[in-house]
Amino acid sequence: MSIKGLKSEFDNNFPKSLKEANLLNDFQNQYLLETIDSIESTDSIINHKKSSILWNSYKDLQSEDSAGQYLFLQLHDLYQELFLSQNANEIADLKFQKSQLINKIDSILNTKIVKENRDLVLNNLLNLNNITTKIMNIQTSIYLKEKVTTDNFHSATLGMLICITLLVFGIIFSLSGVVLEFISRLNSYLKKLFDNATKELSRLNANLQNEVNTQVETIKQKDRLLYSQAKLASMGEMIQNIAHQWRQPLNSLMLVIQGLKMKFERGLLNKDSMEKQTKLALNIAQNMSGTIDNFRNFFRMDSGMQEFDVSVAIAEAIALNKPMLKSQNIIVHFESSEEILFFGSKDVLMQVLFVFFSNSKDAFVESKNADSLSMKETNSPPPLRRGAGGWVIASDSEAIHTKNIESKITNPALDSKQKIKNSPDFHCFINVEKTQDYVIINYFDNAGGIDEDIIDKIFEPYFTTKHKSSGTGVGLYMSRELVINHLRGEISAQNHTFSLESPLDSKADSKNTKSNSQNLDSKIIESNPNKTKQKGALFTLKLQNLNLK
Repeated sequence: MSIKGLKSEFDNNFPKSLKEANLLNDFQNQYLLETIDSIESTDSIINHKKSSILWNSYKDLQSEDSAGQYLFLQLHDLYQELFLSQNANEIADLKFQKSQLINKIDSILNTKIVKENRDLVLNNLLNLNNITTKIMNIQTSIYLKEKVTTDNFHSATLGMLICITLLVFGIIFSLSGVVLEFISRLNSYLKKLFDNATKELSRLNANLQNEVNTQVETIKQKDRLLYSQAKLASMGEMIQNIAHQWRQPLNSLMLVIQGLKMKFERGLLNKDSMEKQTKLALNIAQNMSGTIDNFRNFFRMDSGMQEFDVSVAIAEAIALNKPMLKSQNIIVHFESSEEILFFGSKDVLMQVLFVFFSNSKDAFVESKNADSLSMKETNSPPPLRRGAGGWVIASDSEAIHTKNIESKITNPALDSKQKIKNSPDFHCFINVEKTQDYVIINYFDNAGGIDEDIIDKIFEPYFTTKHKSSGTGVGLYMSRELVINHLRGEISAQNHTFSLESPLDSKADSKNTKSNSQNLDSKIIESNPNKTKQKGALFTLKLQNLNLK
C-alpha cells in the first residue's frame, strides 16, 4: 500500500505541480499581453478576460482531490503530525501564505482600471508578477517539504513490512518444526502398531493362512492410509486437490500390484512380465510426482513447457490408465491421422485426460450398478441393454453371441471408420485434428451423457454429483484451469449422440445416408434393427499452437 501510494503520488502530484507552474506562467504572460493591448486600444477600461479564465483554471486545480489516494493521504498526514510536526507546521504556514497571495491576485483582477491611469496599471502589473513569482516559489517549497515527509513515511513503512515479514517467516519455521516432529512421532507409533500386528498374525494356524494374508493386507492399507492422512492434514487445501488428482493413478497402481501378485501366486511371473509391469508402475508413479509440480506452478505459464507429439502424449495417458480401464471392461478408441507437434505442458494434457478417464469410469460403474439393481428389484424378463451390435437381451447366451459381432462406430462429427471387435458395452473415443492455428481434441463416451440441468455447472469448483467419498468436485474445474493457464486453450462440454452399427448393415446404410460433418448427432435409420443410438458426454479441447509444423 505504501509503494502504491508513493507511485500514485508521484504520478499525480508532480505533474500537478508542473501544471500549476505552467498555468501561473501562462496567466502572467496573458495578463501582460492584455494590459499592453488594452493600452494601445481605444477602450477606456483594461480588459483581462482571458487571463481571468486562466486564473480560474489555476484555482480549480487547487481544489481538486484524488479520491483514489484518500487512504494513503490519511496515513501520510497522520504520520506527519506524529513524527514530523515541525515540517507539518511549516507546510501549513506556506499554504496559508499561498492562499493570501491568491486573494491578492483576485483583488487585482476584480479592480477595474482606467487605462489613462498608467501608474496604477504598471503598479498592478508589477505587483501581479511579483505575487505569481512568490506563489511559484511557495509551491516549490511545499512540494520539497512534502517529498521529505513522503520519503520518511516510505522508509518507516518499508521497515515495518520487513519486520512483519521476518516475524511471519519465524512463525512458519517454528510451526513446520512442530508439524515435522508430530509426523515423526506418529510414524514411529504406526510402525510399532504394524510390527505388533505382524507378530500377532504370524502366530496364527497354517490352516488360516488365507485369512491371515487378508488381515495383513487390510492392516497395511489402514497403516498407509493413516500415515498419508497424517502427512496431508498439515498441507492445506492444495494437498487436498493433489489427493483428488492422485486417486485415479493410485487405483491403477494397485491394479498393477494385484496383477503381479496373482501372476506370482499362479507361477506365471517371468522376467519380461515383471519388467513390463514394473515399467508401467514406475510411469504411473512418475506421473503422480509430476502432479505436485503441476499444482505448485498452477498459474505459471512457463512450467514444464516443451514441444511434444500430442498423439504420443494421449497414447501414454491411455497406457497409464490401462489397468483401471481394463478392470471395468472399458475400451478406448484413439484416432489421429498424423504427427501433431504442440508446444506446452505434456504432463498437464495427460492430467486432463486422466480426469476424463476417471469420470467416464465412474459413469460406467454407476450405470452398471443401476442395471444390476433394476434386475434384482423386478421379476420381469431381463431388460434390454446397449450392446455393440444393437439392443440385446442381457442374458448369457445372447451376451456371448454379441461378443463375436464385429462392429464399427458411425460418428459423422469425427468421421471415425474404425472397427470394434469383441466390444463390451463401454467405449471411450479420442479424436485429434489440426487446423491452421489450433489443435482440437475431442473426447466422448457412451456413458449416457450429462444431465442438462447441471451441464453448465460441471466446471465450477467443488461441484459434484458423486458421494463425498468418491470425489470432491475439483477434477473438471482443475482441468479447465490447467487448459487455460498451461495449454493456452479452452474446454467445453456437451451431450453427444452417435450410433454403433454392425458391418452387416453398413453397406446397405451407405446407400441411404450421407455424413454431415457439421452435425454432432448421427442419423439413425429407424428400420435397421442392428443399429443402436448411443448417448454420451463430448468434451472438446481447443488448444492454440505456437509452433505448428
